[in-house]
Amino acid sequence: LGLIAVVLFALERETRFQRDRAEFQRQRAEEQRERAIERSAEAQREGARAAFVRGAHLEARAKLRGALETMDSSLSRALWWQLSSEPLSWRRNLGGYTYGADFSPDSKSIAVGISTGSVAVIELETMAVEMLRGRIDHVLDVAYSPDGEHLVATGRNGDVVIWELDGRRSRALHAHEESAWEVEFFADGGHFVTCGLDESVLYWNDTSDQPEDRFDDFGSEVRAIAISPTTGEVAIGGGRKKVALWNPRRGGS
Repeated sequence: LGLIAVVLFALERETRFQRDRAEFQRQRAEEQRERAIERSAEAQREGARAAFVRGAHLEARAKLRGALETMDSSLSRALWWQLSSEPLSWRRNLGGYTYGADFSPDSKSIAVGISTGSVAVIELETMAVEMLRGRIDHVLDVAYSPDGEHLVATGRNGDVVIWELDGRRSRALHAHEESAWEVEFFADGGHFVTCGLDESVLYWNDTSDQPEDRFDDFGSEVRAIAISPTTGEVAIGGGRKKVALWNPRRGGS
């Protein structure tokens, strides 16, 4: 009986030792995991801080969001407050002078005209940039159609390019004899107007290669157009201190 008691005691000690050892290893592994998470969050936070300092605010927000999702901390929250107080969201070098810009109707992208003859389409969620190219030497203005299906750009060479955005197909039109300065879409999404330094305003259907109507009586370079969303009238401005109001659907001015 004494021998049995000794054996049972030894077995109990061994069991308790193994249990304590397993608990120690579990706690140690948990501490190592927490330290790894903390280091990862710290690295993300410092990456966000570096991006913030160099002006890459969108990148800074993304990295800091990851840091907070990994581990909440007062330092990360303080940096988030700094970013939230910064009015500038991001900036991007597109390799040339930028002129016209327009938001897509769903506000998920921006189209920017560039002096290199390209239109940059920037996806705001990912900051991915797609360069659209057409028969334009120098883009002066861009506009999305209200339905988001078309993008139109005007150029210094007088040309107008229409992109069908679902398949990125483009069509070039020789519109103006001098620089095509601006483009504006009507609310119906199927028509737009362009103006140029050749003193003309052209009324287009986005499926046609020729303007449906034109206004040539302004008497000076046309540099500004705006469309009434209710009446469809086109306000025209330019040189010689003049302004005009034209309704291409009536043919009057």
